[in-house]
Amino acid sequence: MGMTIVLAENLHRALSDLDSSARKRVVDFLIKLQVEPHASGVRLKAIKNPRDRRVRTARVTDDLRAVLLHLGDSMYMVQTVLPHDDAYRYAEQVTLTLNPATGAVEALETARISDRVEQVVAAPRQRVTDQPPLLAHVVDRDYQRLGVNEELVPALRTLVDEADLLELVEPLPPLQRDVLLSLVDRSPEQVYADLIAPIEAPTVSDDIPTALASPVNQAAYLVVTDAAELKDALAWPMDRWRTYLHPSQRSLAYPLKPYSGPVRVTGGPGTGKTVVAVHRAVSLARAAEPGERILLTTYGNTLARALGELLERLGGKVVRDLVDVVTTDKLARRVLVDAGRTVPSPLNDADCLAALRGFVARTGSELDPQLLRDEWYRIILDLDLTSKESYLAAHRPRMRRLSLRQREQVWEVLAGFTEWLAEHRQTTFPQVTNEAAAVVSGWETKPYRHVVVDEAQDMTVGQWRLLRAVVPEATDDMFLVGDAHQRIYGRYVVLSHHGIHTRGRSRRLTISYRTTREIARGGLALLKGHHYDDLDGGDDTLDSYRALTRGPVPIVAGYPTLAAELGALAEQVVAWRDVGVTMADIAVGVRTHQIAEQVTAAFADRGIPAAVVTPETYDAQGAVHVMTVYRLKGLEYRCVAIAGMSEGVVPPKSMIAAVGDDPQAQRYLHDEERARVFVAATRPREALWVSWHGQPSPLVLPLVMMFKTPNQECA
Repeated sequence: MGMTIVLAENLHRALSDLDSSARKRVVDFLIKLQVEPHASGVRLKAIKNPRDRRVRTARVTDDLRAVLLHLGDSMYMVQTVLPHDDAYRYAEQVTLTLNPATGAVEALETARISDRVEQVVAAPRQRVTDQPPLLAHVVDRDYQRLGVNEELVPALRTLVDEADLLELVEPLPPLQRDVLLSLVDRSPEQVYADLIAPIEAPTVSDDIPTALASPVNQAAYLVVTDAAELKDALAWPMDRWRTYLHPSQRSLAYPLKPYSGPVRVTGGPGTGKTVVAVHRAVSLARAAEPGERILLTTYGNTLARALGELLERLGGKVVRDLVDVVTTDKLARRVLVDAGRTVPSPLNDADCLAALRGFVARTGSELDPQLLRDEWYRIILDLDLTSKESYLAAHRPRMRRLSLRQREQVWEVLAGFTEWLAEHRQTTFPQVTNEAAAVVSGWETKPYRHVVVDEAQDMTVGQWRLLRAVVPEATDDMFLVGDAHQRIYGRYVVLSHHGIHTRGRSRRLTISYRTTREIARGGLALLKGHHYDDLDGGDDTLDSYRALTRGPVPIVAGYPTLAAELGALAEQVVAWRDVGVTMADIAVGVRTHQIAEQVTAAFADRGIPAAVVTPETYDAQGAVHVMTVYRLKGLEYRCVAIAGMSEGVVPPKSMIAAVGDDPQAQRYLHDEERARVFVAATRPREALWVSWHGQPSPLVLPLVMMFKTPNQECA
């Protein structure tokens, strides 16, 4: 009989720091431990004077050691893999306990925790401050009720700023960490209701193997019982956050009672919105009545494919068969096909603009085709306007200011263009969506019982009408996740205007489990001073958004020419490779396809394998992934470089010229471009590089001021 192996969340983080060769050795060792625990190649050693006598170490390579805890005759918990000396230091201090308040299995790094407590307690004596304690509203009995280790309380009483709290919580188990960070801006009662109350009360005080089956421990530990399951669990270390749910996330995906209507979940990059959405789909599928179906949707094909793969990993084939994972565009075509209608292949944005240019040239209009496309997409089609009167009276948020005469001219041209498309049996995606929404609105039986939406901020008004129409208004009808700060398509939407009422059912995730504090700080700097709507007529915010881990300071530098910039970038990629980062764990984001090709050419000249990422080459192995900043959306890498962030490139000169001196259009353009930079800058887990040649784009100046590399000039 094989060994049961318990994989700790720490192990996945450690694995992602290894090169592919070392990672394979770890996987081989663990599979051998699971299949043949008594084989000669599996040498488990007790250590001298451990704090927990269940601790064992095992040799993986000459320098790497695994740290395990023996939980019974047929069960080992694998905590981490570290270099030899670090592994022994960790093994000497770690203890495994059950938290009496929460039932959480906790691996406590006792020496690190004690050191942090001493540092924090001593710090206030070294500085004069009139600030009140950060957690003055929390008393000792609150900490006990919330499952906080009593050793931490003296330090918690003295904390006066959040930086000290972040230092203190870094070595703590996940639930204690989440509790303490949540207390910064919430009352103990709120934190208890959100994080502790949903947990089943622990019934056995010392049975760790039994406790591991509890939902509270499934956030930090994965129990596997056969080699195939083990190999699959270890296959994607960079995706560890995609399968683990922290308590604040689990309470959203698996609520104790049904939601009374649509729910909206927001949060900054890396807070786990996507994993919450997929877990919510899994939860709904497992509770579905016969014949009920669930829709899991987003705006792009690459993201939809990733959602489908994750859904099957989490729920298996049974769940996958109950959930349709499609983009909203494909959903619209499916509705029309089911209704017996013929749907020609829609024109994409570029083809539509080209067709519009041709139509304008033929009709002799002097109106800018880009302006006409924006008016057609964002006003006429988004609002589904069918008359000149409704167009002239339409509300125009985030659009260029046009006089009445200009709008009359726009309507005349676009009315003719719409007729031209119909005569030539052509259509566009928004037209298909509007037609589908109208069709399904008349259906008495809706195609879905539940709808889950990822990247909600990038849905259009027409897509929201369609999504509202495909599901009946009922409990648990719609679950929406997104972040307005990452809106890359600039749509302004008020959900309540389309029958989607989330007031009182909005939640915000605040802890980034992906990236470092340094990168998160840079991302926030990019957005400082700008406002973002929350899809419901209010303002969205990243207040309390924080990252847990430390990392290197981002590299931000300018160069005189593109050649010099690409040469320095190539050197940085080599430096990342030399410290063990695999090529496929590195991405380069740029503004245009032309620059992407120039990057790959420069890399090829230096012997660096690189591939321009498209939907067809998304899984390119052994090569640096080079792509536009658009395509970085929804992805993550160990190291990310954002190159070519030059004035006149971000935003492009052509787009700046197109908006002219209209301040509203200028603001809209810069908001959209800033969101793309923000998205790209928050993709890395460990290291960020930002560069330009000539003058830097105004949009990256906050990063220049915060991180600019010494001795680098802006020109």
